[in-house]
Amino acid sequence: MQRNRSEGWRFAKIDGHANEARFAEELLANPDLIDEIEGLLDNSLPEGDPTVVADGNKKVPSIFDDLTISKTDIEIKWDGGEQVSISVKKSTGGQVWLATLPRFVASVEREIGTLDAGLVKGLSLYIGGANLAGFEDEFDKAVAADASFFVPKMIAQEKRHKRLVAESMARSFPSEWKKVLEFFNEHIGLITRLSFAQGFAVNEEDFADVVIYNQVTGDRNIFPIGELIAAAEKDVLTRPVVAGTRYNGSTLVLPFGSLQMHRPKGVNQFQFRHEYREVSRLFS
Repeated sequence: MQRNRSEGWRFAKIDGHANEARFAEELLANPDLIDEIEGLLDNSLPEGDPTVVADGNKKVPSIFDDLTISKTDIEIKWDGGEQVSISVKKSTGGQVWLATLPRFVASVEREIGTLDAGLVKGLSLYIGGANLAGFEDEFDKAVAADASFFVPKMIAQEKRHKRLVAESMARSFPSEWKKVLEFFNEHIGLITRLSFAQGFAVNEEDFADVVIYNQVTGDRNIFPIGELIAAAEKDVLTRPVVAGTRYNGSTLVLPFGSLQMHRPKGVNQFQFRHEYREVSRLFS
């Protein structure tokens, strides 16, 4: 006798790395999560039992013709081709996407075309490091001007990190800084998709469909990424992207979390960070 879809979950096959596989087992035992995932299938009725592939380190083809770590940690597949791809957040906050300036620009330009030179200059000065090439003299003049406004500790930090914070950008490069803020507000949907679903992956079948916070209990912890994108786009209409208040604006406040400069191995990069508190707020 053919089992119906709900019954089929009990017979799902799980294959993959231990940590993700354990969570997959918990997921399949949770009827509420199953209902949410089934809701992503557009009311289709997959044939057979689902197969669950759990791999938090899966490498997939990238837009740069190399391999990149997929945003998908767990794939649920049916024989008929139906699939739901899950990104598992193992904490309530942290890094969701890390990108060098050249790779970030390439990812965005692939979607919306060539970026304005003033915008790229603003991004370069804000993230800094090797991205200051060609702007060194302007950077030095801005830091010198900051001495009249910032405490010595902040001046030392700008010099050490080789980047300008928001207050300095607004004072010394107002046009470029305006373009940076306008860019993130106008394209927050794309930024959300790249951060949560795509990263550098080139093939749509490697994108994540849903985010699950597996450490959150008692509150909503599953968020379809399509809905998250729409919610972020709506959010900036009343709560636009702005600089954070700490350290004279060393971060940008985004609907789902923040953007900050991160220096793994001394290389200044864009670090997009998620916060469960903010993600869940978008769905409230």
